[in-house]
Amino acid sequence: MANEEEKKEEETSESSDAKDESAEASSSSSSDEPKDDADANGEGEPEEKVVLEPTVEPKPIVETHPNEDGPAPNAPVQLGYRRYVFAAYMAAAIAVAFLATKVIDYAWFKTAQWKPQWFGQYVEPVDEVVVIVGGLIGVIFAVYYWRNKKVRTLIEEIAEELTRVTWPTRQEVTNSTTVVIIATAFATIFFALMDQFWLWVTKHVYGS
Repeated sequence: MANEEEKKEEETSESSDAKDESAEASSSSSSDEPKDDADANGEGEPEEKVVLEPTVEPKPIVETHPNEDGPAPNAPVQLGYRRYVFAAYMAAAIAVAFLATKVIDYAWFKTAQWKPQWFGQYVEPVDEVVVIVGGLIGVIFAVYYWRNKKVRTLIEEIAEELTRVTWPTRQEVTNSTTVVIIATAFATIFFALMDQFWLWVTKHVYGS
């Protein structure tokens, strides 16, 4: 009897193991079939690649308050050193035009006295004509030297060097001016007293 019971238990355990193996095989085959079908048909879903865009950190907003001695520290420079170049050419044109008007006026007056028949009723210089001619001479002078590459390069280099100059602030100018005024006043009083002292000495030595 004992042997028969042992045999039955062995048979039942073997049958349960066989059932478990068959269940595992069926589950693995069922899970592999969709993959095989998808691979065979080439209809597998493509993998999505996530591209991370670089993040740009916003710049902090800095409030700039205007300085009493000048513009704000972050004030934009519109023309840079070229503004000095334009100012130099404009000043030169105005100066040349002014000198040209004076020369033309003087030449007109002297020539009219020497040969009045050349001028007819316009013996005296006509201011409108003199000013227009002098202005044209100034403009031609500025344009000519603007087109001259050597001269313009030289002026631009000078203007660029001027931008590197550290200009004093209002407070520094005020302090320096005060020192100069005090030193000048002190020197004037000192030399005036010394002059009176030596005048007194010479009077007593040499007599009056």
